[in-house]
Amino acid sequence: MLLHRAKRLSRLIIGLSLIATPTATSFAATSSTQQMFVAGQPGTAALRQMDEQMTLSDIEALVVSLKNDKQYKRMLQKMQADETLAAAKILSALQDTGTLYDVTTTLIQQNAADAQQLVRAAMLLFPVDRYALYHALLADSSLSASQIKSWASSTGVLTNKLYADEAFDSAGIAIEPLIESLSISIVGQSADTRASVYYRRSSQSNGEWQRGKDLQWEPVTANLTGPLVYLEPDTAYELKIRLEQADGSAQTVTRQTATRAETPPIDPDKVYQLSDIYNGGTLDLEALGIEGKPGAWAKIVGNPTLPIVAPDGNKHAIDIGNNSYVYFENITVKGGRTHSVYAEKAHHIWINQCDISDWGRSPNILKNGVAYELEDAQPINYDSAIYLRQTGVVTVENCHVHDPNALANDWRYGHPKGPNAFFAHANHPNPEFKGQVILRNNVFEGKPEHRFNDVVEGRKNGEPLGGFVRDSAIYGNTFRYANDDGIEIDGGQYNVLVYNNEISHSYTGVSAIPTRVGPAFIFNNYIHDWEIKLANSGLL
Repeated sequence: MLLHRAKRLSRLIIGLSLIATPTATSFAATSSTQQMFVAGQPGTAALRQMDEQMTLSDIEALVVSLKNDKQYKRMLQKMQADETLAAAKILSALQDTGTLYDVTTTLIQQNAADAQQLVRAAMLLFPVDRYALYHALLADSSLSASQIKSWASSTGVLTNKLYADEAFDSAGIAIEPLIESLSISIVGQSADTRASVYYRRSSQSNGEWQRGKDLQWEPVTANLTGPLVYLEPDTAYELKIRLEQADGSAQTVTRQTATRAETPPIDPDKVYQLSDIYNGGTLDLEALGIEGKPGAWAKIVGNPTLPIVAPDGNKHAIDIGNNSYVYFENITVKGGRTHSVYAEKAHHIWINQCDISDWGRSPNILKNGVAYELEDAQPINYDSAIYLRQTGVVTVENCHVHDPNALANDWRYGHPKGPNAFFAHANHPNPEFKGQVILRNNVFEGKPEHRFNDVVEGRKNGEPLGGFVRDSAIYGNTFRYANDDGIEIDGGQYNVLVYNNEISHSYTGVSAIPTRVGPAFIFNNYIHDWEIKLANSGLL
């Protein structure tokens, strides 16, 4: 339990923003060479232990020892046996002179046949500094881009695109508006560039500029990026961005943009009353052929006297499939053996004023507090009221999600396993539709004796494209009663905003580790009554 308490504290130290920008620390590799690397990396630890008398074999032995060291074992687990010598060569060269890029490329020039081992070894030795190496190799290298991306990806570097190419204009600026916020990303700059942002409504073009937060350097993507928040919906804005370089030169660019409307544009010929299309069972949108298109969404309007109820054994109550541009309004949903509302590789889904309950597998068997449906089955986990798998551009608002069938175990029996209200998995295959999830003004709640695992959980939450992925906003919600997190945004977290929420009766209010990309911004939340329910033993 002490370990769990330490984890809890580390996950609750949250200021106004959480930015995935490492802090560098300096050390002298030799008396004549001063290098800058981020602390806590295996390569940093090796250089601190090395001296000029060590042979290449000695350094390779040091690398092998770090592979077995508890602190670095996980970071080096992808290093193959035939790459330890390449790692030793890199460390030996770093003793003398040069940057990680200079050393790696020089060694490749000396022996091109070892290029793969050298690049992988460098990136595994320096898992934070590898991003700068990756972008430098892409920009200026005799190696092919496909080779570099393949080798980098194999070490865990994000090589897939967060945005479609056309998202960036000719000046390398992309703006992604949501309903009450937007994010700005700029390519082609450097970590030394200062980017000041100002904004005002276009209708007040002669009015005073408001100052936004400076954009942050994001090393994984090599972008300058950041959000503007507390904007008005469906409103045109003028932006002014001043870029100041380290040499004192500067330029100012302006852009016009607009926030999204509070309701999607509906095709009047595709408004469906639930009573006209639903006769019981699972509401299958693919079977019904219900979907819209850009600028002309389909709309399904519920009836309080006609709930959608999944029969026993049906996996979902509403199956969206990969149909897109669909708006649900005022629908009561019950059941679904695993998930109540499900989609896969869809986009532009909007769920408003819906009541969802009674989903998930039945906890017929309890073993040490962990729920099972069947004797020989896996524990019940991840059953979610809303699971939109690999689905982006999603809005869920004004919904009440409550009373799952299963319940989560407490930490005495290991990490909680159990149901979720919302399962974030916004890694759509098309970069245009990644992320862009809005959860606002919802009440997602368990009960004191019947708790979620996480109220909001992220799928593949240790990966750069996990969870909400990018450009998402979670605000104005009430999340309560979980044996782990009120909300988990672990994963990519590129301009993911969590603010103005009330989160209570959970082990952790907001979990944001790991921040594989970032920056994430967590602010102005009311988090209270941290606790976990111990079965038959009260609260802790």
